[in-house]
Amino acid sequence: MREETIQEKADNFIAQSNLIDILQKYGNATLVGSYIMQIMTWNDLDIYMDLADFESDKYYGLITELISKLKPVRYDGTYNIEKDNCFLGMEIIYKGERWNLDIWWKKRVEIEDSLAYANDLMLQMKRYPYLKEAVCDIKKNLIKNKQYGFDKGKKHYHSNEIYDAVFNRGLLTVEEFLELNK
Repeated sequence: MREETIQEKADNFIAQSNLIDILQKYGNATLVGSYIMQIMTWNDLDIYMDLADFESDKYYGLITELISKLKPVRYDGTYNIEKDNCFLGMEIIYKGERWNLDIWWKKRVEIEDSLAYANDLMLQMKRYPYLKEAVCDIKKNLIKNKQYGFDKGKKHYHSNEIYDAVFNRGLLTVEEFLELNK
């Protein structure tokens, strides 16, 4: 029997937890990042909520509902509407595995820009499949080195740095990526 991919596990988690339905009660929710680009290498979901829908009562209501339904083992958040800095992060155990859930409140234009950026990268990966392979290989190697994903060390990297290296600088290996980021 074939093992489920991380993408399939994410689909199941989203469906079984009713995550999107929960989020939509508190504003317009949009899945972003590696999930929508189908390049997941670790159990991580990123979601943008429309900042125009933000209200402090909704923020605390969402926290309460997510804690009640998902039973996170860790959560943190920031809330400073004046600085457009609203975030909620959680670690959840789903089917015996750790999952990271990050929710940011963003302006609509930022959400649209993020989706357009992801669409551009997906088109490039469709045209040149070796780019998708390079991104995933770099991410997986950085996870092994504890420089990406869960339990990363002090010196670590973010997805946007990997995407920039592959799609804008033409780097295709973790060695090239690390050399660039000395």
